[in-house]
Amino acid sequence: MPSIRCSYSDHGFTKIDEVLLQVFVAAIEGAVWNARRAQRWRTEVDGLREAMKSRAVIEQAKGILMALHAIDNGRVFEMLVGQ
Repeated sequence: MPSIRCSYSDHGFTKIDEVLLQVFVAAIEGAVWNARRAQRWRTEVDGLREAMKSRAVIEQAKGILMALHAIDNGRVFEMLVGQ
Protein backbone atom coordinates (compact mmCIF):
# COMPACT_ATOMS: atom_id res chain seq x y z
CA MET A 1 0.00 0.00 0.00
CA PRO A 2 1.47 3.39 -0.97
CA SER A 3 2.33 5.71 1.84
CA ILE A 4 0.64 9.09 2.09
CA ARG A 5 3.06 11.95 1.77
CA CYS A 6 2.43 15.11 3.65
CA SER A 7 4.61 18.16 4.07
CA TYR A 8 4.43 21.62 5.50
CA SER A 9 7.44 22.83 3.56
CA ASP A 10 8.29 23.37 -0.12
CA HIS A 11 8.16 20.45 -2.50
CA GLY A 12 5.43 18.57 -0.64
CA PHE A 13 4.06 17.29 -3.95
CA THR A 14 5.73 15.16 -6.56
CA LYS A 15 5.87 15.91 -10.27
CA ILE A 16 3.14 13.33 -10.86
CA ASP A 17 0.93 15.17 -8.35
CA GLU A 18 1.38 18.35 -10.37
CA VAL A 19 0.54 16.58 -13.65
CA LEU A 20 -2.55 14.94 -12.16
CA LEU A 21 -3.74 18.27 -10.82
CA GLN A 22 -3.32 19.83 -14.27
CA VAL A 23 -5.34 16.98 -15.80
CA PHE A 24 -8.12 17.40 -13.24
CA VAL A 25 -8.21 21.18 -13.70
CA ALA A 26 -8.41 20.77 -17.49
CA ALA A 27 -11.25 18.27 -17.15
CA ILE A 28 -13.20 20.52 -14.78
CA GLU A 29 -12.57 23.56 -16.98
CA GLY A 30 -13.96 21.64 -19.96
CA ALA A 31 -17.02 20.53 -18.01
CA VAL A 32 -17.76 24.07 -16.84
CA TRP A 33 -17.29 25.44 -20.37
CA ASN A 34 -19.64 22.79 -21.80
CA ALA A 35 -22.26 23.50 -19.13
CA ARG A 36 -22.17 27.22 -19.89
CA ARG A 37 -22.39 26.57 -23.63
CA ALA A 38 -25.33 24.20 -23.11
CA GLN A 39 -27.12 26.84 -21.04
CA ARG A 40 -26.62 29.45 -23.77
CA TRP A 41 -28.07 27.03 -26.33
CA ARG A 42 -31.04 26.25 -24.07
CA THR A 43 -31.71 29.98 -23.74
CA GLU A 44 -31.45 30.38 -27.53
CA VAL A 45 -33.84 27.49 -28.16
CA ASP A 46 -36.33 28.89 -25.64
CA GLY A 47 -36.19 32.26 -27.42
CA LEU A 48 -36.75 30.64 -30.81
CA ARG A 49 -39.70 28.65 -29.49
CA GLU A 50 -41.25 31.83 -28.11
CA ALA A 51 -40.69 33.61 -31.43
CA MET A 52 -42.40 30.79 -33.30
CA LYS A 53 -45.45 31.15 -31.05
CA SER A 54 -45.79 34.85 -31.83
CA ARG A 55 -44.92 34.56 -35.53
CA ALA A 56 -48.49 33.97 -36.72
CA VAL A 57 -49.77 37.00 -34.83
CA ILE A 58 -46.98 39.17 -36.25
CA GLU A 59 -47.72 38.00 -39.80
CA GLN A 60 -51.41 38.79 -39.31
CA ALA A 61 -50.58 42.28 -38.03
CA LYS A 62 -48.28 42.85 -41.00
CA GLY A 63 -51.03 41.80 -43.41
CA ILE A 64 -53.55 44.12 -41.79
CA LEU A 65 -51.15 47.08 -41.86
CA MET A 66 -50.15 46.38 -45.47
CA ALA A 67 -53.83 46.38 -46.50
CA LEU A 68 -54.80 49.45 -44.46
CA HIS A 69 -51.83 51.61 -45.45
CA ALA A 70 -51.11 50.16 -48.91
CA ILE A 71 -47.45 49.61 -48.07
CA ASP A 72 -44.98 46.83 -48.81
CA ASN A 73 -43.54 44.23 -46.49
CA GLY A 74 -40.32 46.20 -45.80
CA ARG A 75 -42.17 49.35 -44.77
CA VAL A 76 -44.64 47.49 -42.56
CA PHE A 77 -41.78 45.80 -40.74
CA GLU A 78 -40.23 49.23 -40.08
CA MET A 79 -43.58 50.38 -38.67
CA LEU A 80 -43.80 47.39 -36.35
CA VAL A 81 -40.30 47.79 -34.96
CA GLY A 82 -40.79 51.52 -34.53
CA GLN A 83 -38.29 52.90 -37.07
